[in-house]
Amino acid sequence: MTIDNVKSHCEPECEQKETHISSLPVELLLYIFRWVVSDELDLRSLEQLSCVCHGFYVCSRDPELWRLSCQRVWGKTAWLTKDFPSWRDMFVRRPHLRFDGIYISKIQYYRFGEAGLDHFYKPFHLVEYYRYLRVFPDGHVIMLTTAEEPSIMVMKLRSKTTSFEGIQVGKYKMIGDLVCCIVN
Repeated sequence: MTIDNVKSHCEPECEQKETHISSLPVELLLYIFRWVVSDELDLRSLEQLSCVCHGFYVCSRDPELWRLSCQRVWGKTAWLTKDFPSWRDMFVRRPHLRFDGIYISKIQYYRFGEAGLDHFYKPFHLVEYYRYLRVFPDGHVIMLTTAEEPSIMVMKLRSKTTSFEGIQVGKYKMIGDLVCCIVN
């Protein structure tokens, strides 16, 4: 099935009084799909959209959509090879950063203890904290080191404009498979 015959696979199951999305031109549907992906490279939403109907599945496999996404992630180093015969295959199989979540590192270590307020000596204390790293497709990164649990912090780090004490903002760059970050 190709994009040319999407209309035949995206029709309403029953009679409707309102205009059905299948009456839109395919070009407009592809424009909507590009908007779903947007600058945030939300390809997870694109995959969810492809589950709506067979016509949307075909539209979500548009090579131009995936080519733009690959070039946004890897720049000029993105080209089709025998290992990656399609742009979607390259995006799915080639290692890259995820933009739809937060990288979380849990750090634990023991330190020598001291007498507590209860006057009992504790030989060791367990110190535990988290480092959160959120990357965005435009090269921005935010980082936070705190003892707060992920269930509390993940929602606070959704946006680039997040600002509260301890947050560090910077830029990152991919050099091959290496990620280099500079934060303030």
